[in-house]
Amino acid sequence: MATAFSESDALGYYLSDPRGLGGSRSAVEFEALEPVVLTAIAPIIIERVSPLCGEGQATITAGPDNTLAFAAPGEAAGEYVTVPANGRVLLESETPGKSVRVYRDAVYAPADLGGLMTFDLVRGVNNAVGLGNITVSGVTDYGCVWLYNQSDADITGIEVTPGAGFAVAFETPVSGLCEETADATTAPAASFGASASVATLGAGESVLLRFCRTVGAATVNAAVLAEIAVEWVIAAVTYTDTLSGYYRIADASLARYELFAGEDGLPDFSAPAVATGDLPLSVSLSPGHTHYYALRERNAYDLSSFNVLCESKVIDGDGEEVIEVLSDPVVVSMESTAGGEVTVALRYADLVDEVAADTWRLYATSDGTDPDPNTDTPTDSPMRASALGRPQVENNMRLGPYD
Repeated sequence: MATAFSESDALGYYLSDPRGLGGSRSAVEFEALEPVVLTAIAPIIIERVSPLCGEGQATITAGPDNTLAFAAPGEAAGEYVTVPANGRVLLESETPGKSVRVYRDAVYAPADLGGLMTFDLVRGVNNAVGLGNITVSGVTDYGCVWLYNQSDADITGIEVTPGAGFAVAFETPVSGLCEETADATTAPAASFGASASVATLGAGESVLLRFCRTVGAATVNAAVLAEIAVEWVIAAVTYTDTLSGYYRIADASLARYELFAGEDGLPDFSAPAVATGDLPLSVSLSPGHTHYYALRERNAYDLSSFNVLCESKVIDGDGEEVIEVLSDPVVVSMESTAGGEVTVALRYADLVDEVAADTWRLYATSDGTDPDPNTDTPTDSPMRASALGRPQVENNMRLGPYD
């Protein structure tokens, strides 16, 4: 059985406390790959995924006698491993080193294991390695991750090589503590370089890996992947992990509204927007069609919002908008008031209509005949919002005086 903390997860990566500023090692592991569970095996908790697995969909399959097998993205499953109640094990995929550490919570779900767990592995955004997004070029940001030997044997030959724009340094803790900086733009006393190494990290020992990121003046309008490679050896086996995370660089020219349209059908968001820029946006409407519109907002990091506004318009053959017939208002009551006037209480369900009414129009006669909208002059009054946030418009109108 693959024992947890003895092979590909012997070297643990942990967040600092405070995060990214040094201080002490927290109990929270850094996740280069974050599992997004789609279907679950109830008592199984994913504790750690090897960075070597890469992005994509992975699976854990339950076998007989409380066993599990793990398949990394694009691979066949490795061997089935027995998972004891309230125990944790390391499951390896077809390729050694591609692994996942799981815990079986038998208190929560005491039944035997069964079923299939599927989960997407995704790289984090603005995590401890990706750091924050960038609004001004040329700024240097600093971060850190603790390396912890959580095995019973020495880990040797730790070599760290960062990707473009990054430099690294190791800091040895004193009584479990390292320098704590004020914020992510404050430089620690560490001496950064193109690589860093630790000859031996004994069982139970920790060391702080610091890194700094400097982005030049080049504008980037998509997610940028930060990567730091860590190579290490235990029991004569060499492992290579890649700590990673995404960040973005602001490009003010990308900030805009985008209007998507569909003619006689919903908008296709994979197609270019029909209009972009600041509000208001305008488009031409073809006669004889129903037009559907959706407005979205894109920010300087090239991220699009959900729909800000959705609506449809019917244009007839003459190019005029077809307005649906409004819902009937309801006369709640009519009461005589002082001075020979009549107070009419009215109610209108404005949320029912696609284009809501905004004016009360009352026709009244005093000669005993029914009002005729074709010949009689109406009394108009603007609708006012109802009190207490009611879901319909409720207003009173006064008519008269009458003799």
